[in-house]
Amino acid sequence: MDHPEQYKYHHITILGGGLAGLSAGYFAAKRNIPVTIFEASSEMGGNCKTFQYKGFSFDSGAHRLHHGDPEINREIRNLLGDDIQKLDIPSNIYHAGKWIHFPLMPMNLLRNMGLKFVTNTALEILFSRLKSKQQLDNFQEFALYKYGKSLSERFLLNYSEKLWGISCDRLSRDIAGKRLKGFYLKAFLWEAFFGSKASKHVEGIFYYPRYGIGQLIESMKAAFSSSETCHTNSAVTRIFHRENKIIAIEINDTERIETEEIVSTLPVNRFLTIMDPAVPEAVLKVALQLHYQNILLVAFIINKKFVTKVATIYFPESAYPFTRIYEPKNRSPFMAPANMTSLVMEIPCSSDDVLWKMSKQEVVETVLGDLLQTGLITRNCIVDTTMHKLEYAYPVLELNYKHAISKINAYLSRFKNLAVSGRNAKFAYSWIHDEMQASKAIINGYRAQ
Repeated sequence: MDHPEQYKYHHITILGGGLAGLSAGYFAAKRNIPVTIFEASSEMGGNCKTFQYKGFSFDSGAHRLHHGDPEINREIRNLLGDDIQKLDIPSNIYHAGKWIHFPLMPMNLLRNMGLKFVTNTALEILFSRLKSKQQLDNFQEFALYKYGKSLSERFLLNYSEKLWGISCDRLSRDIAGKRLKGFYLKAFLWEAFFGSKASKHVEGIFYYPRYGIGQLIESMKAAFSSSETCHTNSAVTRIFHRENKIIAIEINDTERIETEEIVSTLPVNRFLTIMDPAVPEAVLKVALQLHYQNILLVAFIINKKFVTKVATIYFPESAYPFTRIYEPKNRSPFMAPANMTSLVMEIPCSSDDVLWKMSKQEVVETVLGDLLQTGLITRNCIVDTTMHKLEYAYPVLELNYKHAISKINAYLSRFKNLAVSGRNAKFAYSWIHDEMQASKAIINGYRAQ
């Protein structure tokens, strides 16, 4: 389904103008394949954009660019030119009132958590490596096996439950993905037993656009878009199909548009619910079992030059409703005025959560006490706040999700002019490089005129 058969009709209708959709449009334009993108919101970028607020800029998440596919690296460099910066900034974990380096390293843990904790952690990791590999059915079992009880219970399990919204014994081990690359076991054991670092970590080394991650989006858009190709405020409300082909879409419940080729980046459960005729009940049933986690993004405008010296601060303890805080100015000085800064807080929640239904002021009042308790800032430093709601931020990979996706893909594969791209359409946790690479692969499956 990711690589449609070769067709002579070349116009591609792209559903959704987020990173995956714009990447498909960009790579299509490079091959002179005509495209039209329909985006429901008022601007392109989806959940990969940079917000502007009274002279401050902040991303829709703690985005960063790591080394990925060499061809995608070259594309990003070509798009951003001299505005792509290489940064080496560490991160922290805030736990029990202590600031702990991330990636976790024994000498720093020794100072913050004590000898008993470090010894137990190192021994648990070592003994787990000596055991025969077990059947690890869920993320909780995976974490305990790979990282030991001491480390997992303090830094992994609570954090993951907050992020995904369900207990770790109900989560697939696939949520680990690349998220745990900061947990370098060999380096941890080497430093624990020999007292010196085995190698320099890569958690803090990343690339970042001078004016925020949205600069990548705007650069792709500028390379191919026009008023005829990119349509905002254009929600796809129905998808018409006949004889194993998507024949048309409906925009905003009114306009019907005929289609040739389709690339969908819409959340897969939404895509299936708006198909006309309706999909088989068995397929719809599994689609409705898929869930996504939303993010509340709260930005605090701070009357200080800087607050931290780190890229990201993670909060694993369940007492804090937020999972991480980042200071955009540490990524680029262009993200805030010279003598001021901002802190951006991520709060995961579902559409049914009380926090999601609150006003900005109610959310700020709810989380402010926890933020002040960390000692990062005082109340009189805060001069303003703003908030954004990000829907469909993370697909929740529950234990049965592969079965559901397999059934859905089997149904969608019959539509020979349909391809899907992006984390929400594929229901997979992916990074920026992954989404660009997947969209490029799809476009490479088409013949240009």
